[in-house]
Amino acid sequence: MDPEAQMKEWEAERAHAFMTVKEILTVADAEKRQLTSDEQKRCDDLTATGKGLERKIADCLAAQEKRRALDAEMAAFNAPIARRTDPPAISTVENAPACRAFEIPSHLRHRTGALKAFKGPDAERNAFIAGQWALSAIYGKQDATRWMRDNYSRAASENINTAGGALVPEEMAQTIIDLREEYGIFRQNCKVETMTSDTKLIARRVSGLTGYWTGEGAETTASQKAWNQVRLTVKKLSGLSLFSNELAEDAVINIGDDLAKELAYMFAVSEDEAGFNGDGTSAYGGIVGILNALIDGTHTAGMVEPATSTHDLFTEIDAADLTKVMAALPQYAWRNAKWYISQTGYASVFQRLMAAGGGNNLLTLAGKPQQSYLGYPVVISQSMPVVSTSLDNKIMLLFGDLSLAATLGDRRGIRLFASEHRYMEYDQIGVIGTERVDIVSHDLGNTSVAGPIVGLNGSIS
Repeated sequence: MDPEAQMKEWEAERAHAFMTVKEILTVADAEKRQLTSDEQKRCDDLTATGKGLERKIADCLAAQEKRRALDAEMAAFNAPIARRTDPPAISTVENAPACRAFEIPSHLRHRTGALKAFKGPDAERNAFIAGQWALSAIYGKQDATRWMRDNYSRAASENINTAGGALVPEEMAQTIIDLREEYGIFRQNCKVETMTSDTKLIARRVSGLTGYWTGEGAETTASQKAWNQVRLTVKKLSGLSLFSNELAEDAVINIGDDLAKELAYMFAVSEDEAGFNGDGTSAYGGIVGILNALIDGTHTAGMVEPATSTHDLFTEIDAADLTKVMAALPQYAWRNAKWYISQTGYASVFQRLMAAGGGNNLLTLAGKPQQSYLGYPVVISQSMPVVSTSLDNKIMLLFGDLSLAATLGDRRGIRLFASEHRYMEYDQIGVIGTERVDIVSHDLGNTSVAGPIVGLNGSIS
């Protein structure tokens, strides 16, 4: 029955119960007598019924209010989010137009070498802009500062060498973000939530409705879809890089390319380490990674033991161990399932098994194998175990849908701060890059039901 109609029915029943009590009392008062035992019992029963209906109405109103709040949360939760998050204005030159057209000096072009960070048809141009910004904001080169002022708006150039740190040109900021996702395995595969404040609650479905077989005319048992919430709380991630003061002006393109690459790689590696290996300590910003969460004793259904109990080395893992891991994964997580393993593990497990498989010849062995196993992609992450020694009671590899198991909250883009004084005794300049993020592994199952990602746990028992 519709909740509104149900409440109206309860209101009518409540009113009828209290009116009946009033009528009984009115008759007894008119006859100037006490209530009989039957009348007293009936009044007590009707009063209890009326109060019970009052509680039901109050609970229904509270449930409706909670449902409205959850609907609002789910509307935000289900909104499509691009895998690559556009950098907020604070991380770039605010409201800056595109850089004016310019020509790269011919004597610089042959010195650029192979660019590693900037890609695409405008790679050299954007690397040159980033290099000019670095020369001005970090090294304080007056020629570069004049170039920035000539080619950007006054508002943009005023952000050069500001006291609180230098804002990053749009061309450089976007490259850093793109590279962070190119290098960052965890960010590529988990769910990314844009955060507009330091904390964010995202709705998480816990359970659904329960079906019951009932006879004709019999009452149906009520059940409800259950939700809880995952809290993201941003932490600041920062990295320091040192650059020599002895810098040739004609290295401007390589400067921008190297700085963008180093910052992006630092952010990506740090996110991967926290997402996979975080132990909840300050070394990982308080983040608990998937590898540690799976073996904490509360997610044992997703911690798969090898088919052979003595397998704790990559070189011992066989096809039976891998199919046991696959069998543990719930069906809903198979559509986007992937293997996650280090390069050491990939070579020692998957490539070894494929090479040993039947049907190989000189041509197939000489060719590059597809990075997949039994139809599912193999993702290489050097944050997964890279050792060739025992991995007893440690997760050796993962299989499943990371986007259903973990969320990365992204508060803002990249900021850079430079100091020419802290390392002056080394004739170096320190450059600190910062971002604000959080990672929560919120769905890893429990002791009886596996979550959307499971892991092979090494064993020597």
